[in-house]
Amino acid sequence: MRKKISAVKIRPQARGRRMFTPGWRLALTIIGSAAFVFAGRISAETPSPVTIKGVFDPDLADVKLSPEVKQAIKDATEKTKPSADGCYPAAPSTFTTHQKTSNDPTFDLSLGQARAAALQQALAALGYSQDQVKTAYSSSSFDDVEVTYDKPGKDTDPPRLKVTSNPPKGTRVKAGDKIHLTIIASERYADGHKSWPSGVKSLQLLANDGVVTSKDYGQSPQPCARQTLEATYTVPSNPPEIIHLHAIAEDAVGNQGGEDGDFPTTGDYFGTLKFKSQQGVPAGTQYFTGNMDVVLKRDSKGNLTGSLSGTQSEKLVVSTCPSDTTTPGQITAKLTGVLKGTTLSLDVSDGTSTPPIMTPCNGRQPGKAPAVYTWPHFALVFHDLPQTGNGSYHFDQEWTNPGGGYPYTEHYLLQLDPVK
Repeated sequence: MRKKISAVKIRPQARGRRMFTPGWRLALTIIGSAAFVFAGRISAETPSPVTIKGVFDPDLADVKLSPEVKQAIKDATEKTKPSADGCYPAAPSTFTTHQKTSNDPTFDLSLGQARAAALQQALAALGYSQDQVKTAYSSSSFDDVEVTYDKPGKDTDPPRLKVTSNPPKGTRVKAGDKIHLTIIASERYADGHKSWPSGVKSLQLLANDGVVTSKDYGQSPQPCARQTLEATYTVPSNPPEIIHLHAIAEDAVGNQGGEDGDFPTTGDYFGTLKFKSQQGVPAGTQYFTGNMDVVLKRDSKGNLTGSLSGTQSEKLVVSTCPSDTTTPGQITAKLTGVLKGTTLSLDVSDGTSTPPIMTPCNGRQPGKAPAVYTWPHFALVFHDLPQTGNGSYHFDQEWTNPGGGYPYTEHYLLQLDPVK
């Protein structure tokens, strides 16, 4: 009789007062009508495969981590290492579990899957991430683990960015002030880039009023070169309440990374509220997003006054009325509240909005969702916020609503920081 496959347990991966309460129930359902130049490391020969014996007993999926097996795993993974200059990652390796083919294909499949999962868990417990090693399974004529080494892979993650500024981010500025920024982008392994580098192709700095400066390094940039862009932004006359500066780095295969630098021009607290929602309907999925600035002033008694302003957009990925936002809608509201001790609470009032302009479907504009400040849980975002260790306030929560039979989510992310 064939032995039973041992059970394998796989750990999951780690991961007040109300305003604007409408007299109707919010239910969305709104459908209306070149070649790259690499360093010498790439030409190195791929290591030969390695066989590790004694990892599994026949027909079982329990990993046997004997001292000999642990040493064999260490030796196999150390056959490739990151380059000494800190540019390239180690060539990824694959641990393939083999088991002798039986006359029961279903059992062979179950055993292979269980062994691969158990081995991945065991490797993780030994400190090897899935960026370094992955597992597979195969029915073969032998019952061992074979380690093979991949050729240099694709560049799958964006450049790593480091942005410094003078004055520092979060500092209050006024018209005519100059903000000097240094942007450094890298695809080096030592700087945190995990996949094979293709090189930083371009750097760009954006502001509320457009592009500040940019630099292009060509279609075949040096993969290991750190690229630096120096820029100075002059705060315009009659500036917005928050100056948003956004650095963007793009690599040779199109991966983009970004970093923000915000500088308030008024108030004692400033920050952003980001909103997103989605709703599945019979014809597809509807997406809703918003991005708003928040600015607050505090008097000597702890009373708070301020404003919320920003945009709201929609995207309808539906067969009956596909549409996307061409011009975001505008959102404004008044904020009043109090700071008691270290707890902050706000009410929202006097909201105004304009709907987004979207690509027509069926010859007309699709239906629009109501302004975000009327949504069921919006008011809860600003109530009884505890202060974090650095004096900031943070809120991050999602709800799911019935939506007239088509449930939709509400997700809000609020970050408020003290002005420097």
